[in-house]
Amino acid sequence: MTPQYEAQIIAHIAEFESTRRESPAFYAAGELAREDPFAPAKTSAELRIESRERRVELWGRLFRAIDALRDPKFSPEKEPPHVGVTIAEEDMPDPEAYPMVTLDLLPPDVQRKYRERLKVLEQQAAWDREQFGYYRIHLEVSALAEEYFKSAFVRSRKSVALIERIAESGHWTATRRQQVVSWVAP
Repeated sequence: MTPQYEAQIIAHIAEFESTRRESPAFYAAGELAREDPFAPAKTSAELRIESRERRVELWGRLFRAIDALRDPKFSPEKEPPHVGVTIAEEDMPDPEAYPMVTLDLLPPDVQRKYRERLKVLEQQAAWDREQFGYYRIHLEVSALAEEYFKSAFVRSRKSVALIERIAESGHWTATRRQQVVSWVAP
């Protein structure tokens, strides 16, 4: 991998780490998954091996950035919180006197409870949207990574050892390590 191509990938990963926007993660994964357009057509076997190892390290950095943002307890199948707050019937004004109730007609303590509960639900909904976004990034980047690892590595113990070594030094999560090893294991 040429230094300028590697620098481009590192810049995308760094941008994702700092902004948490999805597009830099997708750019980095796309560039890691394809051939280096700047590389000479003929390279030695030693340079190809070195380039492949460096790519695995960069994949690991991207994985760590994604995994650091994802909450392992998040489930995309779980129903997101509904941002709606009901007011207890005993706190409502007399329906005969006030057929149409607005928040400003309620007593101050009921208004405060309503606003507090609404704020909590809005925060839960925002967290849910954010985690769903990270989950989506995880799925799409993992699909590109799987395609790369399955095409760039021979399924062998040597490939597993390489992945294990880089995963260990790169502090990958155990789940991520198992996932990548499954793509190169014999």
